[in-house]
Amino acid sequence: MQTLSSIPTYVDRIYAVDDASTDNTFQIISEQAENDSRIVVIKRRKNGGVGASVVCGYKMALFEKIEIAVVMAGDGQMDPVYLPGLLDPIIEGEAEFTKGNRLFRRDLRCGMTSWRYFGNVVLSYMNMIASGYWRVVDPQNGYIAITWKALNAINLDSIYPRYAFENDMLVKLNVHDIRVVNVPIPARYGEEESKITYGSFIIRTSGYFLRAFFWRLWKKYMASNGPDGISSEARQSESGNHIASPYDDGVCELIPNTPSQETLESNSRGTSYAMLETSKLVGGNPK
Repeated sequence: MQTLSSIPTYVDRIYAVDDASTDNTFQIISEQAENDSRIVVIKRRKNGGVGASVVCGYKMALFEKIEIAVVMAGDGQMDPVYLPGLLDPIIEGEAEFTKGNRLFRRDLRCGMTSWRYFGNVVLSYMNMIASGYWRVVDPQNGYIAITWKALNAINLDSIYPRYAFENDMLVKLNVHDIRVVNVPIPARYGEEESKITYGSFIIRTSGYFLRAFFWRLWKKYMASNGPDGISSEARQSESGNHIASPYDDGVCELIPNTPSQETLESNSRGTSYAMLETSKLVGGNPK
């Protein structure tokens, strides 16, 4: 796939996640893995949606102690040219989570229809109320970067698995006071068309936003036992040992011709990066 071949050379680990596709996606990424030693192929046993695929990749990033994970979708809409813009605020200590923002300026919205722009604006305001991040715009933009520590703070198995995945990530991150920075990145539309119908999507997710708003208030300001899914032991440790191995969860399967579990367990890094997609995920070290 063109997305895999466009990944910068300074990325030294690529997790390619196939979400139980019925086309030749798995064959294509497996063939590319034979020619690129950075690629680790992960196959989901059943289709779970974009969020579930990203979570599979996130678990691998946690398991390998990748220090920064960056989502890159397989539809070509996330230009790797803008990857440094997502990484810099984290490296400089300004944020633990960064995300693209196509709504920041008119020139960034080039190619975005008026209806799509309107839908994204409405979703942005709904997300602000639900998540508590009042300066974070364009929540449906999946081009995001997150530190290992921030990723390790949330219960990945509790994340909404489909198209409200990005919204639910922000809600969960706010409970832990994770610093979020918007990064202006222009809209880029590849060959694949978005399957989101904004009118029905907004109606369908309105109930989610309402529930998420009250959940966040309860967990952050009222609950006495701390955030959901985070034990006292996990809060005291940054080792990530409470994260279950992605090899034995019955959902994600590591393909045999990729690095073995022993190799991954013994792998150590300095600061590292990772990128995720609906069909693939990337990880690496700065050079």
